[in-house]
Amino acid sequence: LQSLFRPSAPSPAMRAALCCVALVAALPVTEKVTIDGTEVVSQGAGDGALGKSRTFSKTSTKKVCVQGQGLKATVYLRNRSESYHHYQHEVGSCDPKSDSTAEHCSDETTHGWMKHAQSYTITPC
Repeated sequence: LQSLFRPSAPSPAMRAALCCVALVAALPVTEKVTIDGTEVVSQGAGDGALGKSRTFSKTSTKKVCVQGQGLKATVYLRNRSESYHHYQHEVGSCDPKSDSTAEHCSDETTHGWMKHAQSYTITPC
Protein backbone atom coordinates (compact mmCIF):
# COMPACT_ATOMS: atom_id res chain seq x y z
CA LEU A 1 0.00 0.00 0.00
CA GLN A 2 2.87 2.39 0.74
CA SER A 3 4.19 1.97 -2.81
CA LEU A 4 0.95 3.42 -4.19
CA PHE A 5 1.58 6.70 -2.40
CA ARG A 6 5.33 6.95 -2.91
CA PRO A 7 6.17 9.29 -5.79
CA SER A 8 8.14 7.63 -8.55
CA ALA A 9 11.05 9.17 -10.43
CA PRO A 10 10.09 10.80 -13.72
CA SER A 11 10.76 8.75 -16.84
CA PRO A 12 13.58 9.81 -19.22
CA ALA A 13 10.96 11.04 -21.71
CA MET A 14 9.29 13.16 -19.02
CA ARG A 15 12.64 14.64 -17.95
CA ALA A 16 13.45 15.54 -21.57
CA ALA A 17 10.02 17.16 -22.02
CA LEU A 18 10.41 19.18 -18.82
CA CYS A 19 13.87 20.30 -19.93
CA CYS A 20 12.51 21.49 -23.27
CA VAL A 21 9.62 23.36 -21.62
CA ALA A 22 12.04 25.05 -19.22
CA LEU A 23 14.31 25.98 -22.13
CA VAL A 24 11.55 27.69 -24.12
CA ALA A 25 10.32 29.53 -21.04
CA ALA A 26 13.83 30.93 -20.67
CA LEU A 27 14.51 31.26 -24.41
CA PRO A 28 16.11 34.61 -25.25
CA VAL A 29 14.48 36.68 -27.94
CA THR A 30 17.58 36.15 -30.12
CA GLU A 31 17.01 32.36 -30.27
CA LYS A 32 14.80 31.11 -33.10
CA VAL A 33 14.53 28.48 -35.80
CA THR A 34 12.72 29.10 -39.07
CA ILE A 35 11.70 26.68 -41.80
CA ASP A 36 11.03 28.40 -45.12
CA GLY A 37 10.73 31.72 -43.30
CA THR A 38 8.18 30.52 -40.72
CA GLU A 39 9.26 30.48 -37.07
CA VAL A 40 8.89 26.99 -35.61
CA VAL A 41 10.73 27.55 -32.30
CA SER A 42 11.03 30.96 -30.64
CA GLN A 43 9.51 32.98 -27.83
CA GLY A 44 6.58 33.79 -30.10
CA ALA A 45 6.17 30.40 -31.84
CA GLY A 46 6.51 28.31 -28.69
CA ASP A 47 8.09 24.92 -28.19
CA GLY A 48 5.88 22.57 -30.21
CA ALA A 49 8.71 21.49 -32.51
CA LEU A 50 11.46 21.28 -29.89
CA GLY A 51 12.88 17.80 -29.40
CA LYS A 52 10.51 16.11 -31.85
CA SER A 53 11.00 14.62 -35.27
CA ARG A 54 9.08 16.80 -37.75
CA THR A 55 8.45 16.30 -41.44
CA PHE A 56 8.80 18.92 -44.15
CA SER A 57 5.67 19.76 -46.13
CA LYS A 58 5.60 18.52 -49.72
CA THR A 59 5.87 22.11 -51.02
CA SER A 60 8.70 23.11 -48.67
CA THR A 61 11.89 24.57 -50.12
CA LYS A 62 13.59 23.17 -47.00
CA LYS A 63 15.45 26.32 -46.10
CA VAL A 64 16.41 25.92 -42.45
CA CYS A 65 17.72 28.91 -40.47
CA VAL A 66 18.89 28.98 -36.85
CA GLN A 67 19.60 32.21 -35.00
CA GLY A 68 21.39 32.34 -31.68
CA GLN A 69 23.73 30.13 -29.68
CA GLY A 70 21.44 27.72 -27.85
CA LEU A 71 19.58 25.79 -30.55
CA LYS A 72 20.47 23.59 -33.49
CA ALA A 73 18.43 21.95 -36.21
CA THR A 74 19.40 18.65 -37.77
CA VAL A 75 18.04 17.92 -41.25
CA TYR A 76 17.67 14.30 -42.39
CA LEU A 77 17.26 12.80 -45.82
CA ARG A 78 15.08 10.04 -44.37
CA ASN A 79 11.76 10.32 -42.62
CA ARG A 80 11.41 10.07 -38.80
CA SER A 81 14.77 11.82 -38.40
CA GLU A 82 16.74 8.67 -39.14
CA SER A 83 20.41 8.93 -40.04
CA TYR A 84 21.46 7.57 -43.40
CA HIS A 85 25.09 7.46 -44.51
CA HIS A 86 26.20 11.13 -44.58
CA TYR A 87 22.79 12.61 -45.42
CA GLN A 88 22.12 14.57 -42.25
CA HIS A 89 23.24 18.09 -41.56
CA GLU A 90 23.32 20.26 -38.42
CA VAL A 91 22.39 23.92 -38.80
CA GLY A 92 23.29 26.43 -36.11
CA SER A 93 26.21 27.44 -33.95
CA CYS A 94 26.41 26.03 -30.46
CA ASP A 95 29.37 28.29 -29.73
CA PRO A 96 28.63 30.57 -26.74
CA LYS A 97 31.32 32.97 -27.99
CA SER A 98 29.61 33.54 -31.35
CA ASP A 99 27.33 36.50 -32.10
CA SER A 100 23.92 35.82 -30.54
CA THR A 101 22.13 37.50 -33.45
CA ALA A 102 24.02 35.63 -36.20
CA GLU A 103 21.81 33.48 -38.42
CA HIS A 104 23.01 30.21 -39.96
CA CYS A 105 21.02 28.85 -42.91
CA SER A 106 21.15 25.76 -45.11
CA ASP A 107 19.14 24.65 -48.11
CA GLU A 108 19.68 22.83 -51.40
CA THR A 109 22.19 25.47 -52.54
CA THR A 110 24.52 24.56 -49.65
CA HIS A 111 23.78 20.80 -49.67
CA GLY A 112 22.22 19.51 -52.89
CA TRP A 113 20.61 16.49 -51.23
CA MET A 114 18.51 18.78 -48.98
CA LYS A 115 15.93 19.24 -51.76
CA HIS A 116 15.04 15.59 -51.05
CA ALA A 117 15.17 15.90 -47.23
CA GLN A 118 12.12 14.54 -45.43
CA SER A 119 12.50 15.41 -41.74
CA TYR A 120 14.25 17.51 -39.11
CA THR A 121 14.69 17.87 -35.36
CA ILE A 122 15.37 20.96 -33.27
CA THR A 123 17.30 20.48 -30.06
CA PRO A 124 19.03 22.61 -27.44
CA CYS A 125 22.83 22.70 -27.61
